[in-house]
Amino acid sequence: PGATPAGSTNTENAETTNYEISKTTTTTTKEPGEVKKLAVAVAVDGKWTPAADGKGEPTYAPRTAEEIAQIKSLVAAAAGIVETRGDKIEVINVRFNHDTGIAGGLEGKSSLLDFSKNDIMRFVELGILTVVALLLIFFVLRPLLKSATGPGGVPAMIGGNGLPVTSLQTTIAGGQAQLAGPEMDMDQRLDIARIEGQVKASSVKKVADFVQAHPDDAAGILRTWVAEG
Repeated sequence: PGATPAGSTNTENAETTNYEISKTTTTTTKEPGEVKKLAVAVAVDGKWTPAADGKGEPTYAPRTAEEIAQIKSLVAAAAGIVETRGDKIEVINVRFNHDTGIAGGLEGKSSLLDFSKNDIMRFVELGILTVVALLLIFFVLRPLLKSATGPGGVPAMIGGNGLPVTSLQTTIAGGQAQLAGPEMDMDQRLDIARIEGQVKASSVKKVADFVQAHPDDAAGILRTWVAEG
């Protein structure tokens, strides 16, 4: 008979299968405010062609359909139009008004503040002349008029020989004026100064009258003085 084995042998196999689930996490940060839809409308002026002779009225011509389409594409690209989002854009041709000059038309009327360089220089010259005239009146003419009057505002009287008559002057039989001492000499010199003041005041008044009567000539003289330095 066959021999039996001394002992039995057992074999055991263990197997573990792990099923991994892939996961993707996406985080989206939205800034405050969100554009849901855009609606853009554009009005385009037509084409203006100046007159051939340069004197007549310009000729208006509307934009063609091709030009409107090009402008529409350009505006859509600049504004970021997205048709799938429901954005809308309209471009139409409208004739603008160039008669009032508000929008700076072809020949817009000049406003009240549209001065040329010559106008500004003219205003500056007139302002300088006005200031000079006022200075002459208040600082030269007025003090001379005050000094030309006697005490208490009474003008000094002028005698037949052209000299002022004072209370200290005496006349002798020969018809010659005789001064009564040093005080008489001082008073006579003061009176002579008053006469000179009257002459200067008259000259200043003539200058002021000339400036007011002939502002253009006065401005030319002033311009010459400034140029001569």
